[in-house]
Amino acid sequence: METRIVGDPLLEEGASYHLAIPAGTWIAAELTDKTQYGLYSETVTPGFEYEDFEVADPKILCQQFPEYKELFLRFSK
Repeated sequence: METRIVGDPLLEEGASYHLAIPAGTWIAAELTDKTQYGLYSETVTPGFEYEDFEVADPKILCQQFPEYKELFLRFSK
């Protein structure tokens, strides 16, 4: 598991405005400051195919990776 920070005002702390995420990688996002707002978007290349898209099932992920159960449940709300 890897955590990356995106956006201002954390650029000085190693954050970035964008990330390249390899195919086959599960991703999730949340705000570090819950009093603020954010805009999230994705661009895929060479193209997006619905046949290749899968939404995570938190129950299955919790069974397969019990050490991350709290994280999966937090992101599935």
